[in-house]
Amino acid sequence: GRFQDNFEFIQWFKKFFDANYGGQEYDALAMRGGEQVGSSKMGARPGAAARPAVTSMPKRAAAPASRPATRAPAGGVARATNGAATNGAAQAQIEDLSNQMMEMKLTVEGLEKE
Repeated sequence: GRFQDNFEFIQWFKKFFDANYGGQEYDALAMRGGEQVGSSKMGARPGAAARPAVTSMPKRAAAPASRPATRAPAGGVARATNGAATNGAAQAQIEDLSNQMMEMKLTVEGLEKE
C-alpha cells in the first residue's frame, strides 16, 4: 500500500489501542475461556458454537481530569522561615508544575493531530 494509507492505519490503531488498553497484563488463557492452545484437533472445534463470543474486553480508565493549579498563599509570594524546607517545597512545586505543563503539551499535541 501507499505510505499515506499505512500511516493513517497506524494512527487509527494507536487511537484504538489507547482507548481500549488499561495497562493491565494480557491474560490469553482467560480470554480463550480457559482453553489451552492446540488443545483441539484440526477441523471442527468442539464447543466453539456453544461458547459465546467474548464481548467484555477490559476498558481503559477515563483520562484523569486536569488538576486545578495550586494557588499561591494569600500574601502573594510564598515566604519561608526555613531555607531547607523551602527548597524541598519549591522543588516539589516545580516538579508538579512541570508535570502539569507536560500533560497540557501532550493534550495539545493530541488535539492538533485530530
